[in-house]
Amino acid sequence: MQANRKFKPTRNDVERACHLVSQNLKSLSLDEKRMAMEALQVRVWIDGNSVEIEGAIPVPEVSIASKSLT
Repeated sequence: MQANRKFKPTRNDVERACHLVSQNLKSLSLDEKRMAMEALQVRVWIDGNSVEIEGAIPVPEVSIASKSLT
């Protein structure tokens, strides 16, 4: 687990993971999409005009790397 915290995914790693997830989401039912978002540990905070999205993005080099997008 400690290795995952030190791993810094490249932009290409994140783009590949996002592409894979987005392609697969198109064919899922609403319940399956909800389960996928839970598996990716997606959390969304909305504060006025600010939106923060956080989740775990799987990359090939390690099982899961955490990434926060604002």
